[in-house]
Amino acid sequence: MTKTIKLSHQSGTDIVGTWDNSLFCTFCDDGTVTLYVELRGDAGFYKPDDVTGIETADQFDAALNQILEVTSLADGLDHQEICCLIKPYRPELADQLKRMWIEEDEIDLPPDIAKEISEILNSSSIYPKHSMSLVARQNQHSKVKEFLEQFYVSHGALPKGEIDVGGHKFSLSNL
Repeated sequence: MTKTIKLSHQSGTDIVGTWDNSLFCTFCDDGTVTLYVELRGDAGFYKPDDVTGIETADQFDAALNQILEVTSLADGLDHQEICCLIKPYRPELADQLKRMWIEEDEIDLPPDIAKEISEILNSSSIYPKHSMSLVARQNQHSKVKEFLEQFYVSHGALPKGEIDVGGHKFSLSNL
């Protein structure tokens, strides 16, 4: 049996008038998912085309992004909540979306590798000798952390010697 649930809702009043936007998800009998949005306001009712035939998390994410281009729902969208709402109907899809949206930045590293990366990140040698703003330093920190984690995932070991991250070269040899 087909089941439709509301994934997100926002309403409000602004200089243009009042509005009420809702995002819905229909779980179809054939195993696919349909996403659609309903936009109501002082100017009337608008329902853009549904996105149908969704089977994978990648398709769901692309459809959601397509739909959100015409609404303000993206501002308050709670990906964790969407995963929880989908879980009873399509648990595999909910798990895939959770991994994509919520856990994509979390890489599970062995404790000794995580400690070694932390030591590298705490070393002043990864930062240029010239003065850096706090924002620039945090940005460099994030880039180096991501590079080291991805390198470990791809190669099974941390890099050795001199590396280049975002145009900034530094040596891991003296750490």
